[in-house]
Amino acid sequence: MVERHPSLRSLEIFVHAARHLSFGKAAAKVNLSPSAVSRRIRALEKELGAALFVRRSKSVELTTVGTQYFASLSPAFLTIHQ
Repeated sequence: MVERHPSLRSLEIFVHAARHLSFGKAAAKVNLSPSAVSRRIRALEKELGAALFVRRSKSVELTTVGTQYFASLSPAFLTIHQ
């Protein structure tokens, strides 16, 4: 069986959303709508089998897993962008 990994695009969207704690701000960075970002994050969470964000009515915050995932991914994306 071939093991699937999250797409680089999904990980990039997650990093932006986690950095700004906002799907709207992440959407602006990656040229998507906030609802498209939300769908991508939900699909990533399903793929990983863990919630990355706690969704509130007008905000999001990282879960413990989300915080750890962001801490792992953020340096890699900083390196890529440099």
